[in-house]
Amino acid sequence: MGSVRLSGGLLFLLSILYPHGHYASVFARKENDELRDLHVEQTRRTWDNASQSCNLFGSDKAPSYVASDQDITFFRHNRPKATITPSPEDLYWIGATSTFTPWFELLGCHVYMPIDNGYIRTLTSLSMVIGPVADCYLQCKSHFGVNDTHCFCPEKMEKGFLNRTCRLTTSSVFQSDVIGTNTVESYYPQIAMYKIYYGSFDIKENSLDECLRINTSDDVRTYPCDTADSTGRTWTTAIIEGLSSNNGGSLQWTSFLRRRIIRWTQRTTIFSNGSACVSMKKI
Repeated sequence: MGSVRLSGGLLFLLSILYPHGHYASVFARKENDELRDLHVEQTRRTWDNASQSCNLFGSDKAPSYVASDQDITFFRHNRPKATITPSPEDLYWIGATSTFTPWFELLGCHVYMPIDNGYIRTLTSLSMVIGPVADCYLQCKSHFGVNDTHCFCPEKMEKGFLNRTCRLTTSSVFQSDVIGTNTVESYYPQIAMYKIYYGSFDIKENSLDECLRINTSDDVRTYPCDTADSTGRTWTTAIIEGLSSNNGGSLQWTSFLRRRIIRWTQRTTIFSNGSACVSMKKI
């Protein structure tokens, strides 16, 4: 097992509406409804430069993880008739970064003989934030399996495999995560097995989405896992019911997925003051 490989680093922009041409103070409404003044710096910078000259908003939470984009607070300048949809000029850096895992191929549901405890990891509290699939990848640092309570980190995935009935299901926490099903017969664990894909895809439209669709013309595109493909099914439904053979060149789900891991990030530097701020992105 090697080190964890995360790829495709992204830096987060914060949507702020402000009166152009001068510094502004804005308010961030936190989960507990407290209001907090922030300083808006309008000098154009890269994220690296901004993080060294400013306590970027959220960096004080580093290195904790962010459950989803929705947990990143959006700001609106406290003025009437503010535009609802921000323009590129309204986007600012904050103290959060995002990385992709490698692509995983879901091999299916496998039943194993009683597993050596050295290969078993209990799902951590992190699985409630980034999901059990990403949690098990970070724990195993290699190919892995997952059910609703544990990760399986095998040296050889075929070792101990049994020809028994096995059922996949969705995670109760992350509906886009497919896992194995724990049963009364837990002596033989049912595990969704994922293999790291070391190849590459010629992706036509590579968005921030996490599941792949392909057609007979090898047109590969990323889509949100919870959207429907040409068969009318989400990725999890297609995986659990069985992937369809491609029909008529339409884009359909594959067994490949990746996970985007967002975390609050802080650069080590000395600031002139302890106030939080956001910084304009470099155009």
